[in-house]
Amino acid sequence: MITVYVEFSPAEPITVDRFAELAAENARTNLGRLGLLSKNYVRSTDGTVVGGIYVWSTRHAAETHFDEAWHARVTEAYGSEPSFRWFDSPLVLDNRHREILD
Repeated sequence: MITVYVEFSPAEPITVDRFAELAAENARTNLGRLGLLSKNYVRSTDGTVVGGIYVWSTRHAAETHFDEAWHARVTEAYGSEPSFRWFDSPLVLDNRHREILD
């Protein structure tokens, strides 16, 4: 598994309520996405940084998702280029479903 942390610095701080609306809209487009095991939508408490923590089944699935069209769309939406951090995830604990994914 691969975990990808993506963050943006929007031109203007985003309120938690507005970010929740944006996240809900985006979540519907990602529901059932091939290879995406989970996504956490994150916002700094002051609203100056927003992003997502994605867990993918493979690096290929992640790279396919983060294509040029995706970059253009999110850069326009947030007014800044995203930055990425890639992590190997040999194990994921899911306490909600009482599972350990490997």
